[in-house]
Amino acid sequence: MLNKDHLLEGRHLTLVPYYECLGLLPPGMGTEPCWTPPAITVNCDPRIVQFVAQTDVVRSRIETSLNDLCPICTISWPDSATCGDGSVEVSFDGASRDVSSVNVSKACRDRLAELLGMMEVESVDVLQEIWPRFIEQWEQHFVDVDKVVSVWLDREKCRVHVVGEREKCLETIAELRHLQSKLVDELQRSQTRISETITTTSPLQLSLLQTCGLLQTESADDLTTSVVDNIITLEGQPEKVADQQVKIYKMLASACTEKVRVDEYIFTVLKAKPFYRHLDQLLQQVTGVVWCTDGKKIEVYGTDKDKVCCRVFL
Repeated sequence: MLNKDHLLEGRHLTLVPYYECLGLLPPGMGTEPCWTPPAITVNCDPRIVQFVAQTDVVRSRIETSLNDLCPICTISWPDSATCGDGSVEVSFDGASRDVSSVNVSKACRDRLAELLGMMEVESVDVLQEIWPRFIEQWEQHFVDVDKVVSVWLDREKCRVHVVGEREKCLETIAELRHLQSKLVDELQRSQTRISETITTTSPLQLSLLQTCGLLQTESADDLTTSVVDNIITLEGQPEKVADQQVKIYKMLASACTEKVRVDEYIFTVLKAKPFYRHLDQLLQQVTGVVWCTDGKKIEVYGTDKDKVCCRVFL
């Protein structure tokens, strides 16, 4: 074995180990490679970096994975004020003898890039017309999202951003897009108006429908009802018009009538308006029934046969 120290032409020479990846090993470092790997930087989407830095469960998982690979590494996460460029630095606090410094740095860089690459950033643009309803639905059903994703609302641009672990992020985005589609469909239906007509055969039918509240206008935006010459016109949102049609047809289909002949002097008395009003007030105790007279007989029309018969006997 060669001596470490030599004298050559008046000069003192010291032999030290040389490693191709490190160069000369300084005196006092021993005969085996021992070095501190150089710090590395990994660049990623700033939104992902900010999410990881602020989410304990995700950040801890990434740090544990890198510490398992190299116990002497330390990850420096930028704060919200300095993460604009999405840079994450990994430094090394001690010396390593396991692999070369180049390999340690590369292994940590690759592992961190891989873990950050498992994150996803997505956004959903929402129509301004449905934004208030979207927020309302969001607050009812989506506020308590999983800890491995973060959702924030850009109220100025009517946009929803989601960042986090890829699977949960894409799942959340799908739910938000489904909600948006549902609200857009509702908006389109509310803006669509149709008109339908129903022809009645007698004034009593109209009177019965009016008494039962089926000819009342709800809201000009939802449904309007008008009657001209025994023709009922329904205009409004398709589902509102259809629902009202069904109610009217069902009532007319189930309604029944009774006619009774009375002495002529009764019709004479009925012509007196005070008596007519008095009789009508007495008969108002039977709801869902209307009546009229043509001068020869009294006709009673109603939603229920028992009520009609009761009114006839009154």
